[in-house]
Amino acid sequence: MVASTIHFPIDTNMKLDKSTLDYTVYLVTNNEIIPEGLDIYTQVEQAIRNGVTIVQLREKKLDTATFIKRAQKLHDITSLYNVPLIINDRVDVALAIDAEGVHVGQEDMPPAMVRKLIGPDKILGCTTHTEEEMMEAITSEANVDYVGIGATYPTNTKKVKSELLGIDGITRMLKVIATHQPDLKNVIIGGLNKSNIEKTLANCSYNGLNTNGVAIVSCIMGHKDAGLATVETRAAIEAGFRSSSKS
Repeated sequence: MVASTIHFPIDTNMKLDKSTLDYTVYLVTNNEIIPEGLDIYTQVEQAIRNGVTIVQLREKKLDTATFIKRAQKLHDITSLYNVPLIINDRVDVALAIDAEGVHVGQEDMPPAMVRKLIGPDKILGCTTHTEEEMMEAITSEANVDYVGIGATYPTNTKKVKSELLGIDGITRMLKVIATHQPDLKNVIIGGLNKSNIEKTLANCSYNGLNTNGVAIVSCIMGHKDAGLATVETRAAIEAGFRSSSKS
């Protein structure tokens, strides 16, 4: 069963602007955990219609031709709602379908090289696990638009090779941003769901600087009703932001 009601208003006349991107609910796809009878396109569209603000297509096992076909079909959907589509790792796929951006990890192509390939107008994000990696992202010539910070908590959707950050670790990472580049956007990722998001956001900030959003995988992609899951997740994120602003 999928959500039959649009719970979140969609502005189909909105034009994308990198400087005003909304990272609140950052959906990372995982095709392997989608419930039987549903598909990635249904899940993503229901999520967008109910509050997801940015989508990252992550595919580590597809051949190039299949990846491009999936990315193009998904881009047709995200474009309909003026939601940016970010391609994980594969710069060639992003360029092939004219996606809005690329996200790379520490073991992928260096951000500075990615920026040269995609140009200044595309969105570029990179994953950071440590304060040292955060400083590298900040000082890189890549001029990254945002950083992913994690993993926050244990997760089954991706093998975590670095130390879990928890609330204290996220706070230390935010301190680096606040000290060196306070306008750098960031999203936290890893084991975050509607039961722990509010507490996490309420307690991880540094001198008034909080995260700009939460990257979500399984609690939306693996839910039989992705629309409802998105509504509940977004509510938890917004409650966390409100709690953080009061602390």
